[in-house]
Amino acid sequence: MKTSKLLGSLIIAIMAPHLLLAGAGTTGAVLLKESVGSRSLAMGDAYAGLSNGPDSIYLNPAGLAAVETPELGAMYFKEIADMNLTAIQYAQPLNQLGSLGIGIESFSAGTMEVNYLNGDSKSVNAQTDYIINAAYGVHLKGGLSAGADLKYLNSKLAEAESANAVALDLGGLYNLPQMKEVTLGLALQNMGGGIKYIDEKDPLPFTVRVGAAYQTQLQNNIFTISGDLNKPKELSARFNLGAECLYNQVIALRAGYKFGYDVDSFTAGFGVKINRYRLDYAFAPKGDLGDTHRLSLGITF
Repeated sequence: MKTSKLLGSLIIAIMAPHLLLAGAGTTGAVLLKESVGSRSLAMGDAYAGLSNGPDSIYLNPAGLAAVETPELGAMYFKEIADMNLTAIQYAQPLNQLGSLGIGIESFSAGTMEVNYLNGDSKSVNAQTDYIINAAYGVHLKGGLSAGADLKYLNSKLAEAESANAVALDLGGLYNLPQMKEVTLGLALQNMGGGIKYIDEKDPLPFTVRVGAAYQTQLQNNIFTISGDLNKPKELSARFNLGAECLYNQVIALRAGYKFGYDVDSFTAGFGVKINRYRLDYAFAPKGDLGDTHRLSLGITF
């Protein structure tokens, strides 16, 4: 009983800042709420109707269908305090059979000092989470694409209590026949049975995302506007808005705004693409909690 109470207190202490970032609620597996990708964050995470490339694994797996050449990507995400998130993903096209995607995410909440009743103390990893993603996207008829992402989560708190979960994402993208510049997107994220720490089982953070994106080209420049309406299971609906200007197919400037969030609002960033290489950066201020910085690298083969 004493051990359970101690671990329960540790869970609250460890998760409190991360829960505030993700939004208060009653669901578990908080890492599943984090988006992955610097471009998406810079555009306010308004990405359900815009997904393409390896980042689609985490955002809307239907976007994998747009992958035409093998691509490898990696991301580093610095959160508040000592929290950080890293991810690596790879997308492999299968000609007319769609594209496969594999992704691995790793989250660390830094270290903490645990003081025991007998006077001993020990420095431990506060929280370490890992997610393995296996995704597939394919073009269907009439401008429709579909995709799925199966993910396995392992979470360990204070090097003492572990939990596992399996979740499924489903997604779709649709290019309007009469307006090729417009794409509609739908993503159902984190469908699964739940995750259990100690004696209590929490539901997974199931979220529905509906989005649209408009892209137009002027000379050699591409302008994009995107918007998402997302409804987490435990929260009210929220709206994300993003914009991007891709100049001369090389330099991208991005900005976004997130409506209805506790600490998130304005986001911004840039991207640079030279030959086969791509670098993306995103910045998101979080008021008194500090600033978030995200860096992504990509290479096509």
